[in-house]
Amino acid sequence: MLEPAGGLSVTALQFLGAEKLAGKRIVCVVSGGNFDFERLPDVKERAMRYAGLKKYFILRLPQRPGALKDFLNLLGPEDDIARFEYLKKTARNFGSILIGIETADPDNFARLLERFDAAGLGYQDITENDILANLII
Repeated sequence: MLEPAGGLSVTALQFLGAEKLAGKRIVCVVSGGNFDFERLPDVKERAMRYAGLKKYFILRLPQRPGALKDFLNLLGPEDDIARFEYLKKTARNFGSILIGIETADPDNFARLLERFDAAGLGYQDITENDILANLII
């Protein structure tokens, strides 16, 4: 992570002017310093969400034998479950699921959602919902 003070060498390029820099190889030394490596998983999480490689959903899964297996069969070959929480309530015909899915290509999510729709699966993408994301992710 680049601190503001670490970007001074890049800012200095503006003052040199394009004429002085044309045809030259320029190296800017930048620094970061105060990065806490315990935050690295959070940085990775945000980067994956920003790149469209990770999404979070709330699903309504039927409470019947084989429902989880049917759901798992909807996932593509590059889809990976990164988080899974299931809350089974009594006297209901469905269970609520919080699921985080990672994939190798952002376009995989469009195909996954098509399969969700074709299966009649109730879901909500909460990836960009800041209130929910900060509360449960």
